[in-house]
Amino acid sequence: MPAHDSVQIFEVMHRLLRVYYRQHQEPSAHLGLTRNEMRMILFLGRRPGASQSEMVTESGSDKGLIARQVAVLLERGLITKESALPARRGASCFLSIEGRRVYDELQTIAEGVARTFLTPIDGETRKVLANGLNKILDASH
Repeated sequence: MPAHDSVQIFEVMHRLLRVYYRQHQEPSAHLGLTRNEMRMILFLGRRPGASQSEMVTESGSDKGLIARQVAVLLERGLITKESALPARRGASCFLSIEGRRVYDELQTIAEGVARTFLTPIDGETRKVLANGLNKILDASH
């Protein structure tokens, strides 16, 4: 595959991600969350008890941004923090009851957007696409 084809694949993935977030954000605007706050809630819904360091690693954001987002979500009552076990440094973050409700709503919206995006391709193509993307992700670590 020529190099420009490889770059084009990532450009398409980037454009798809931007469209996905835009379509995800419009129906969730009433929640008053930034895209990064939504991402953090979705992450904590999948990874309860994650530390801020894990959020930094997963998101690629800097520590300061994550710390500010955690503070905002704590203030809004969407997450809670618990002291870490002695073997771990820092605190673990969890969704509060209200945060869980918001997560469920965001997840429903995300599933609808994803379903719409994937409508043009059949189940077998979806499997091939998912496997290929997971291979790329695994190789990037």
